[in-house]
Parts: sequence; structure tokens; C-alpha cells
Amino acid sequence: MSGVTSGPSGDLYARGMRAHTGGMSDALGYAYIPLISLVGIGILALILRWAHSPGRRVPWPSYGMLTPVARARTEAQAEATAVHLRSAGIRASVTHDPRGWLVLAWREQAPTARAVLAVRKSARKEPPDSPGAAPRTAG
Repeated sequence: MSGVTSGPSGDLYARGMRAHTGGMSDALGYAYIPLISLVGIGILALILRWAHSPGRRVPWPSYGMLTPVARARTEAQAEATAVHLRSAGIRASVTHDPRGWLVLAWREQAPTARAVLAVRKSARKEPPDSPGAAPRTAG
């Protein structure tokens, strides 16, 4: 035999394998690789689930002593509604929130404001030939 494979500490090949595996058997080393991979994939799955979760709902804003009485699509419509309420003696203001433009009134005046707006809405929907409408003039 040649002196390359044997020496005072034994077989060089066996000594190299012990140094390579750190004294661990090959079967145990092969079990760690899939285990570490599965743990890594599990951690990534938890991070992705957390990142794409819907989270907590954002609460609607509070307006203190004011309460919404009407909603509008545009600021101009909301201002026109507020002007109508002001002409009826109801203090009203306009604000924007995630739901759109809102017309706000004081809590004490909110039922009256809703009634004024309901009368205004029903007056718009009333057909021209109804008993409460002004008579048409031929012309």
C-alpha cells in the first residue's frame, strides 16, 4: 500500500469524512436539509399570510356633535344641499370622508334636517300632473 492512504492517525479518507460531517452520520445530515427547507418555507408562508391579510377595519370618523344627514357624489351637490338646509334655518356643513361628500347637521337638528330633505326629494319626484303640482299653462 502506498503511504497516501495510511498514516499514524489511520486512514486519511475516514479522517476526511469525519472532518467534513463534523462527526455526524450521513443519514442524519440528509434529514436536516429537508427539515431546514420546510421550516424556511413555513416561515415564508407565515410572512406572506400576514402581509396579505385584510387587517383591522378602519373605524369611520366621528364628527362629535354633528351627524350626517345626507350624502352626495360631488362637493357641489353637497354644498347645494347644505345651502337648502341653511335656508330652512338648519345649521349645516359639508365634509369629505371615505364614503364621499357628507352634509352634517347638529344632532338636535338632524331629524328636522332629514324631514326637510325628504320633502325636497319628494317634491322633485312628484310628476307634473299630480294634484299637488302647479297647473300647466297652455302656451
